[in-house]
Amino acid sequence: MASGTCPHCRRTFARIDLHTVCVKEPAIHAWLAQNLPDPDAPRYILPAYKFDLLNPPVSRGPLDDCYGTWRNLAAAFGLLMRTRARGERVMELDPDVAAELRRLADELHDGAIGPSTSEYDMYRSPGAIMTHGLQHRHGSWADVLALAGLRVGTMSEYQRASFARRKAHQANQNERLCASLERGDEPISREYSGIPVFPNPRQLPSGGIAWTVR
Repeated sequence: MASGTCPHCRRTFARIDLHTVCVKEPAIHAWLAQNLPDPDAPRYILPAYKFDLLNPPVSRGPLDDCYGTWRNLAAAFGLLMRTRARGERVMELDPDVAAELRRLADELHDGAIGPSTSEYDMYRSPGAIMTHGLQHRHGSWADVLALAGLRVGTMSEYQRASFARRKAHQANQNERLCASLERGDEPISREYSGIPVFPNPRQLPSGGIAWTVR
């Protein structure tokens, strides 16, 4: 079979007949430009495993041959990678992480400061990435909060907020206890004072009366 040069990617092949799909062919390139962005975060490239689920017109083999790595493919289409290279910080939060941080800031501190690491791990939504994962990806906790548009509070600010939450929690417990007593859940009736006495006395042989107390 004859060799030849692809008119789209300009690569020369010993057997041009085997080069049946070219990633630079206009229709395929347009499909990639439309489908590579992640719908949940359009600035990021779709993870490779999700790409495979799309039944794409070109497999990852030709993409790897042309671009080398998934990161290079992302860069070629102006997209970012969710995962970082060694020593590289990701300078943008996933939208769901940013929303989670702002939610906790509003609920715990009226939006004035971001949650501390302990507050985040304690009150985060189930399944949300933990603090050590965020710090590994983005840097210090101050860096993480800054990417969400929040600042780290001082020790006294976090202590005051913690004290206020404990005080509110105790007040709620006291209110529930008082409500239960008003419903008659008190173990000993408050209609009597002093030592509780059973209502039915016993007649003694001597003619006296005995009351049972507890």
